[in-house]
Parts: sequence; structure tokens; C-alpha cells
Amino acid sequence: MESADETNIADPSKVEALGTASAAPAADDFVLTVPLPEKADGLVIADGSSVIIDQNDERQSFLHVKSDGNLTIGHKTFPADILIGTRFGASFEVIGDKLVPYNKITVQDSAAQRHAERQCDNRNLVDGDNAQTLSEGDIEEMQKSGQSGAEIINALVANSTTFAAKTAFSQEKYLKKKKRKYCTIITVLRPTHRTICKTLFAKSPYRIHHLRHDALALMLNMSNVGAGARVLVVETCGGLITGSVAERLGGHGVVCASYEGEKPPARDLVRYFNFDEAHMSSITSLSLQALRHGLAQAAANPAPAQGAEPVDAAQEAAGMEATASSDSAAEDARGGNPGASCGTEPPASSRQGVKVSGRIRAPSTDELATWAHEGFSSMLLVAPQLEPAAAVAALMPMLQPSAPFVVFSNYLQPLAECMQDCQLRKVAVGLQLSEPWMRIQQVLPMRTHPMMSMSGTGGYLLCGTRTAGVS
Repeated sequence: MESADETNIADPSKVEALGTASAAPAADDFVLTVPLPEKADGLVIADGSSVIIDQNDERQSFLHVKSDGNLTIGHKTFPADILIGTRFGASFEVIGDKLVPYNKITVQDSAAQRHAERQCDNRNLVDGDNAQTLSEGDIEEMQKSGQSGAEIINALVANSTTFAAKTAFSQEKYLKKKKRKYCTIITVLRPTHRTICKTLFAKSPYRIHHLRHDALALMLNMSNVGAGARVLVVETCGGLITGSVAERLGGHGVVCASYEGEKPPARDLVRYFNFDEAHMSSITSLSLQALRHGLAQAAANPAPAQGAEPVDAAQEAAGMEATASSDSAAEDARGGNPGASCGTEPPASSRQGVKVSGRIRAPSTDELATWAHEGFSSMLLVAPQLEPAAAVAALMPMLQPSAPFVVFSNYLQPLAECMQDCQLRKVAVGLQLSEPWMRIQQVLPMRTHPMMSMSGTGGYLLCGTRTAGVS
């Protein structure tokens, strides 16, 4: 359960409680006098870092901070280098044409107490144009003169003929509405699997197949992802699952981001995590068919050479015809439909070499040998366009006994069929089909209630544990 953010005002007539802005940054919060190392261990924003800009707790956007770049807020543009050297979580307020540090002030909520003491209501209030003596021109002049949002709201309260007669709850609602209109406050958030998923779910949910952040957290927990794990990931979420697993590994372990087809899918979301070399070195990539062929070759050679070079995907593709027999079982599981298979690719003669984009590397022969003899310790499948039953049948032999696996889908029926197939073939135990559900609650005195709008569903999850003896 999450609580909705709401500014608490002890005295509505003192709108300074909304926050104070100063032209000079605080000594300990916004100024660094030493050169920053690259990425600054993820605690301080450096040149080249990726951040999430949260505007008034309502709108989020991604920004790649560059010393010569710009930061656009509404219709105003500011140099992005103002963020360099600040800590993640710092807040700024737009005052005129300047972006100045904003110091948040948390005040204990007393609206319920004031409401009980006053015992008034809004029955005599009349909604009209004469309740506010300040004109729009006066407010525009205040904005042009560089007055802060708190000062403008102070003036609105002082010139309101009905504010004092409102109930305490109505006063807070009025202040919150005016703050949203006249105070532009941004908070620089650190990109993590949670903040990235929440931002994309609100901004572009189709990019991550409408995967909600609570479902993502449940997937990572059910798959037992942790330091030292060997995780097989098949996803089409732009690299969100791959980055989330790598973040949880902490540079200790390896994640194999596999895919179906000739070319790897886009993984642009991985760069938003601000990974260092240790985290990036834990991410590998190889197509499903090349992975199966590489594992078959590694299994035939029990003593791989130490320090071998990474696998050349083009060389692996040259021997893909030898894996036709191993693909027959998966084709039988999908009912003879090649298009629904997981990992089916064109013949080797028509397939070009796959180049791993960015800093994501191909696995070495040592790693392939380890995966072939020991198997992956867990698996996450987040590719709704693949048929789950056929995909799980093809990927299950790559897992070690007792390895947990999680499959995500936007629909219940495909996962139910996959669950039945696993039960009939006796390849997994502890199968559980669930629907994650989350609702944001506002928790305040005398006005605790769920938010009026929420997402209908976060998708469905099938989890289980692989049993020994899978052919």
C-alpha cells in the first residue's frame, strides 16, 4: 500500500509551509567542491548520468544530463549543468526565468483538529467571480517580477473573501490546487527498476507491456534473483527486465538476455540505470537458437579452455542446423506451429552475424560451459508475443533442478494453458498463477480513502520450480 503525496499545512494562512526558495544553494545539499568520478557511485548526479525529472509529483520524464545540454520544464528551458553535482532527490523551483534549489518543509497535518474545533461548513459560500480581488494581470506581474509560488499563494489567500469561511479541508484543497497552478517544483529522482517502471507505466505503458512496478517486484522476488545468480531473461520490454535483474545482482552474477530472431530487441532502458562496468559486465546477450547451439557444444566439451574469447554469434549461427533435432520437442509442444516457437530463427545460410549493441557483450565459452553443466539458477520470461507453453518447454531444459521461473502475460488463458502443460509433463512443482493487485491509498486524519482512479490490472504471473529429469 502506498500513500498519496499531499502537502500538509499547519496554518493555511501561512503558505510558506509549502516551501521556501533561495537564490543561493545550501552548503551541504547542492554544492560539491571536488571533482566527481564518473557516475559518482550512483549517489550524485555527474555529467552523463540519466535522471528522472518529477514535476509536481504529477509528471515524470527521463533526462540524460550533459554539461552542454538543456532541461525543459513547461515552456521554459534551463541549462542542464545546474543538476551536475547535486544529489539524487534534490528539488528545484522555477521562479521567473531561474531554477533555484527548493527546501521542502514537512508540517504535521492539523486540518482534522482545526475542523473539529471550528465546526463550520460551506453552506453559505457562493461560487462567483468576486471572491478574489486580485486580477489575472496582477498575478502575471507578480510572476514577471520573480516572486515565488508561495508568495503568490500568500497574496491569493490574503485577497480572498471566502477563504477564511471555508472548512479546514476546503482550505487545504484550495491551497493544493493553487500550488499545482503557480508552483512548479521538480525533483530529480534516481533511476531504479521501481522508478523507471513507474515512469514508463504512466508515460508509455505499451513499451513495457503494461507491466506495473509491483508486478515487477513480485517477479524479481519469485525468481529468487540475487548476488551470484545465473539468470536467463527473455523479454521485449526495452531492457527493463534485464536492467532490473542486473541491478539486483549488484555486479555479482550474470544475466543472459536472450531473444528470438536475427536481431536483438531494443534495450535502451538499460542505459537509464547508470550502471558501472561491474554491472555492465554481468549482462550478456545471445539469441535463443545460438544459445541452445552453444550450450550443446559446451556440454560435449567438459573441459573448456580458460580465458576463452567471447562467442562469435556468426560462428554459432553456422552450426544452427545441428540443433534441428533439439527443436522438434518444442515444435511438438506448440502443435506443429513454427511461428509460435520460442527461439526459432531462419536457416544459417540466410542469417547474418548478430552484433551485440552498446556495451552488452556476448557470453564467453567458459560461461557457456558453466550454463551447460550447471544450468541457469532462475528464469524470467516477459515476452507476451511468444506462446508461453511452447516457450517454457524450450527454455526449461536450460535451468538447473529446483530453479524458480516466472512467466508474465497480459492475459490469463495463455498462462493457464502453460500451467496445465507443465503439470501434464511433470516438469515443475509449486505452480502458482496469480494476478498482482495494488491500490494507492491516501492516509490522513478523517480523510483516508483509496484514490479515485487506478489501473485495472498489472497482468498475470505464473511461477514455479523446475524439477529434475526434464528431457
